[in-house]
Amino acid sequence: MALPKAMSWGPVVPALATLNICGDVVTGISAAGTASAGATALTGVHNVLATVASGAGVRMMQPQPGAMVTVMNRGSNPCLVYPYTGGSINGGSADAAVTLTNAKGAMLIGTTTTDWGYIPGA
Repeated sequence: MALPKAMSWGPVVPALATLNICGDVVTGISAAGTASAGATALTGVHNVLATVASGAGVRMMQPQPGAMVTVMNRGSNPCLVYPYTGGSINGGSADAAVTLTNAKGAMLIGTTTTDWGYIPGA
């Protein structure tokens, strides 16, 4: 899953890094599915969930080391946040989700090309 390029600096700076500089925001996201394959794919640097049904989830894009992505859950239920297909969050099992409580946000930082570090909000 490729992210849209906000600006192009060629092969020197990856697309997600340029978006971190620009900070695009995607709002009105509806979480879907109850497993990674059916989860809504996130595409923004800052993602705001509006609708989260019970057991629904979102799936991260493939991480790039150093990239930072935020997810804010404004839905009425906790949301499952899945890694990119085959990837992990905090070095956990492949495709295992973490739970983002409603009315909370989290920052995810790419630690490798397959793992997101998850920092939940207070």
